[in-house]
Amino acid sequence: MALLKAEMQEKKDRRKHILQMAGLFSGLVTATALLVAAVIVGIAGEVGLALAFCGPSMITLVAIFVLRRLDSTNVKAASMAQSTVLPVAPSQAVTEAGNAPLV
Repeated sequence: MALLKAEMQEKKDRRKHILQMAGLFSGLVTATALLVAAVIVGIAGEVGLALAFCGPSMITLVAIFVLRRLDSTNVKAASMAQSTVLPVAPSQAVTEAGNAPLV
């Protein structure tokens, strides 16, 4: 009986470890992809979009994958930081010609 419990605990620990490693890998891939996208659109001249890619939203997404939880205080802090970085929503921005941008 004790051997069966030990085997079940070992399997449970193995699954938990695999889940943690998958979360770490997913967080790494997400962070890398968002940083690469930020560099690409930053070079293209879209600074606001680059800031959105590498800003608090990236930190929140990586936290979800790595920590496997998300507190409401983290969401509020990320949205407040995002609004200070990008005070004007992209849909409300006006181009130099005075027309709304095509999205």
